[in-house]
Amino acid sequence: MLNILQEARTIAAAPLSKIALYHRLGACGIGEASIVVAVSSPHRREAFEACSWIVDEVKRKAQIFKREYYEGEPESQASWKQNA
Repeated sequence: MLNILQEARTIAAAPLSKIALYHRLGACGIGEASIVVAVSSPHRREAFEACSWIVDEVKRKAQIFKREYYEGEPESQASWKQNA
């Protein structure tokens, strides 16, 4: 993930002061945060654009799998899905 942050600095339209990224591992309930991205920049638009780009890159490059099961179904019917 360090490569993603370094690339974000390279392609940003304005300097990015600081970048932080945390991706949660393990079980994550519905509605719980699984990723946190924080970017500071002299210009807020560039900071928001960098955050959006970083999330998209993590989703594209990271090997993320979800075990989906639905209310009313037994957990034995749950299936693993790769992040798309």
